Amino acid sequence: MARTKILHFAAYSLINTFHGIIAMSFGPIIPYFTRATHRDETDFSFIFFAKAIGFLCGGFLVKVLTKYFNYHQLCVLSALACSSALIASSLDLGYVNLAITMFVAGVACCVLEVLCNMCMLDAFS
Repeated sequence: MARTKILHFAAYSLINTFHGIIAMSFGPIIPYFTRATHRDETDFSFIFFAKAIGFLCGGFLVKVLTKYFNYHQLCVLSALACSSALIASSLDLGYVNLAITMFVAGVACCVLEVLCNMCMLDAFS
């Protein structure tokens, strides 16, 4: 029983670490966008706004989703949604695509972050 809790804690900690690495990568991506599209860096500030709105919506959405799914299903679905949105964001550097994909990534990352912390607390309570 204790070994399972430690393994779960390690898995959730690893997810949190990867989430932090993904969040750190958004800053260096902006100069790439400017070189690839020949636009100013300030033209891409909406990405952070869309991601922030996604985080806000994800915070409300996690309460609803936990009523219908268990935590582990939601962790997998959120990780898939976040990965898919980030991959889709690289396919087209247009404003609409970036806004939508960053919003979806923000929602999924927020749900994933909240769920990992809930699971860590659940494992040791």
